[in-house]
Amino acid sequence: MNVLVVGGAGFIGRWVVKQLLNQGNNVTVLDNLSNGKIENIHEFIDENCLNAMHLNKEDLKYINCEEFKFIKGDLRDEEVLDRVFKYKFDAIIHCAWSLNEDIYINYSKATFSNDIMGVFNIMERAKTQMFGINSKFDGEKIIVDSQEDTHNCKVIFLSTALVYKNPSFKAQRKGIDEEYAVEAKHFYEGNKLAAENIIMSYYKTYKLPVTIIRLFDTFGPFQDSDREGDIVIEYIQKVLNGENISMYGTGKMGRDLIYVKDCASFITKVAYSKETNGEILNAGTGKAVSLSELAKIISNNRVKIKRINKNSEEDDTIFKCNLDKSKKLLNWKPKYTLEKALKETESWVKLVLIVKNMT
Repeated sequence: MNVLVVGGAGFIGRWVVKQLLNQGNNVTVLDNLSNGKIENIHEFIDENCLNAMHLNKEDLKYINCEEFKFIKGDLRDEEVLDRVFKYKFDAIIHCAWSLNEDIYINYSKATFSNDIMGVFNIMERAKTQMFGINSKFDGEKIIVDSQEDTHNCKVIFLSTALVYKNPSFKAQRKGIDEEYAVEAKHFYEGNKLAAENIIMSYYKTYKLPVTIIRLFDTFGPFQDSDREGDIVIEYIQKVLNGENISMYGTGKMGRDLIYVKDCASFITKVAYSKETNGEILNAGTGKAVSLSELAKIISNNRVKIKRINKNSEEDDTIFKCNLDKSKKLLNWKPKYTLEKALKETESWVKLVLIVKNMT
């Protein structure tokens, strides 16, 4: 397959790229590097290709290797999109998104423009590739100009399980399924839900193949170690620095933690699947671990765990993924145990800290 990964230099995107390349696909990455990092994709760039183009890895804006291409640019830039879509893609995996909550609150217009217009532009380009510029509706049918060079294409969009309302007791016990109620609690979730609706409208109107994946808490190597809210990375860093882990509330809050390598395998499997067209799918493990349990596993008696009394109504909420639909349509299940995934992640964080201390 020929695959476009939007946001392919980001945390999840670079693992999707790695898996696609390992499976023998050709991959193009489009990323403006606002959240992604060029060093995340260094391993995919052929040194001989760089030498031939007289480039170094730090100056990359456009690179064209045999199986891997990188284009630095913005989804709102039509000239960039013209360059990207001169290639025909079998699948487009949309991983790019604004991440910082402060940016959403203080710059809501800018994030809406970046995220939602970016999604709209991708869907328009996918539609044009699949049906051509001159296609027209005749009743419910699309009439395609036979003279145009069209190519079938599937779009996979990475959404978030944060769009679900706080789960009821039953949903906490059985897991949150795809039919559970959604709610735009913040701008981040609001934009995700807006994007989901835009994408599904292209499926319903044009029958353009799409799948929306709602990711539960994803963690692992290449996660931004400086970003607040990534609890796994935060706990590991504290342990490696010999600091006690501070835990707010009761520690009973439960989260479904999916390792990024399992997440990438889920996403790529969706890219190959016709059965998932027009569907919303949960990606998680089907298990929830409490923050208290997580801290104990990561600490392994190396540091103390301190509870700080800062209670809220969400303190004891268990946010668990119901995987029944994904198992049925994809025959997928995670390969990594939590312990093994945490061990690999800690090894990566340790390496990052060593490099930081050397510079």
